[in-house]
Amino acid sequence: GQIKADGGALIYPANNDYGAYIVYNALKASVSLSSPECSTISGPLRTKIVKLAEQELALWEGGEMYPGFREGDTSSFSKYTDTYSADWCAWFVSWILKEAGNPVGTPGRQWWSYVDDFTEKGPAEKGFVVHVNNGEYKAQPGDFAIFNGGSHINIVVGYSDDGKMITIGGNQGAGENGNWQNSKVNRNIGYGEQATEYVSVD
Repeated sequence: GQIKADGGALIYPANNDYGAYIVYNALKASVSLSSPECSTISGPLRTKIVKLAEQELALWEGGEMYPGFREGDTSSFSKYTDTYSADWCAWFVSWILKEAGNPVGTPGRQWWSYVDDFTEKGPAEKGFVVHVNNGEYKAQPGDFAIFNGGSHINIVVGYSDDGKMITIGGNQGAGENGNWQNSKVNRNIGYGEQATEYVSVD
C-alpha cells in the first residue's frame, strides 16, 4: 500500500507510475516505514492494535487489498506473510504488532507464524500476560483471543451493545475449514467468548 496524502491512511493499490519506486526507496532508506515515527495511528499500543485491525478489515471489505483483488486471490494476504503461503492468522496479528511499533520475532523476520508463540514466547520476550478463559478475566480491546489451545488467534476490538465480544482476525472464513487460500480478514461477534485463553499486551 501507499500513503498518498499528508496524514492519510494506507491506500491500495500503491502508485506504480514511473519514478514512484525511486522516491519510495529513497524515503525507505531514511526511515522505517513501520516505525512509530512514520505511523499515522497514535495512542497506546492497545489503541493502535484495534485501529490497525479495523483499518485492515475496511480494506478487505472494500476490495482494496491489491490490484485485481478477488475472493480467493492469495496475493491479497501476502503482505502479512512476507509471501509465504500457509494458514496466516498468527502472521496477521504479528503484522498488526509490527505496524503498531511493537514487533515480534527478529529484525529480519518480524513475525510469529505459530499461534502458540503468543502464549509461549510472548510472556518471556514481550511481557505479554496469558489469561485462561475461566471467567475471572474480561478480555480488553487490544487483547488476543486464542482458540482450541493454539489453533487460531483473533484480536479483541470491543463489545456489542448486548455485551458480546467483537473480534477481528486473519485467515478466517474458508480458512477455518482448512482452505486458507479462500480465507480473509473478517469480524466476528460472540466468537471470542469461545477462546481458551486471552493474551494481554500489557
